[in-house]
Amino acid sequence: MKNYIKTTLLLFIIVNTVIINLFAQSKNNYSSSLIQSEENNSFIIIGDTQRACFVEIGKEKNDEVRPMILKKIADENPSFIIHLGDFVCFGSSKNDWEKFDDLAIDIRSKNIPILPVLGNHDYFLNDKTALRNFFSRFPDLDKQTWYSRTFNGTGFIFLNSNFDNLTKEGNQKQLSWYKKTLNDLQSDTSVKIIIICCHHAPFTNSTVVSDNKDVQDLFVKPMLNIPKAKLFFTGHCHSYEHFIMENKHFIVTGGGSGPRQKLSDKPIHIDTYKGGKIRNFHFCKATLRNFGILVQMICIDDNLKKWEIGQEFFIEFEK
Repeated sequence: MKNYIKTTLLLFIIVNTVIINLFAQSKNNYSSSLIQSEENNSFIIIGDTQRACFVEIGKEKNDEVRPMILKKIADENPSFIIHLGDFVCFGSSKNDWEKFDDLAIDIRSKNIPILPVLGNHDYFLNDKTALRNFFSRFPDLDKQTWYSRTFNGTGFIFLNSNFDNLTKEGNQKQLSWYKKTLNDLQSDTSVKIIIICCHHAPFTNSTVVSDNKDVQDLFVKPMLNIPKAKLFFTGHCHSYEHFIMENKHFIVTGGGSGPRQKLSDKPIHIDTYKGGKIRNFHFCKATLRNFGILVQMICIDDNLKKWEIGQEFFIEFEK
């Protein structure tokens, strides 16, 4: 009888542990294989959803906005979401990540996958712990911080622009992989357009952060001679900007609820979006059409009541 009780108790503990682990994994797992879809050709791009850190004294908190943005994105029911980094304030904080998990419950309940890149905040404060928190939510990345995906004729390249957090060998390996992947996607007849994503903006008129010269040299230059490479999405600047250079579109979309940044009164770059110096909270929505891709900047008004399209433009596929 005692052995029966011990065995039953042991089985109960094992089953209970498995259930708890499965629940924990479902709560914070945003990975999923991309399914080619003819019904939903749209995806969302968002950046900088982190809360204001305690050292950012006097800056916007935006705790009211963050859940509104994530719920609105879930309501759009996209095929997937691209997150441009800075999910949280401190990447090594279990509490910060769990708060994000709670806010993203609608996204997770609909099984909408997130394709991420790492932001600088996602490495704070301890690299190893931060990466462990990150990869536990994106296990299909297999601990890679740069990768590619394809979806309905679109090639996506996701890069790690946190160069100081990579070794010299790591940076060289990423660059070689990037150049090869660009050429491979250009040669792939099933790919109609190439979209590149990283965290740090190569170009911005922000008064808080500057143009990232390394991104310009390492990521922008190789794409300039790739005809299909039409779009480059970044965050880091907590604003919305749209630059067109050498027939390439560079979109800064860092309006995910981080403390907003003022844009310069004397801009360096010509911005096609004629908004104010402080721009509304927003995300971008991209929809694939037969002959190209429609990109919309979707923002909420100053009173946080009404969602509207702030800008939209269409890019034709390379013929």
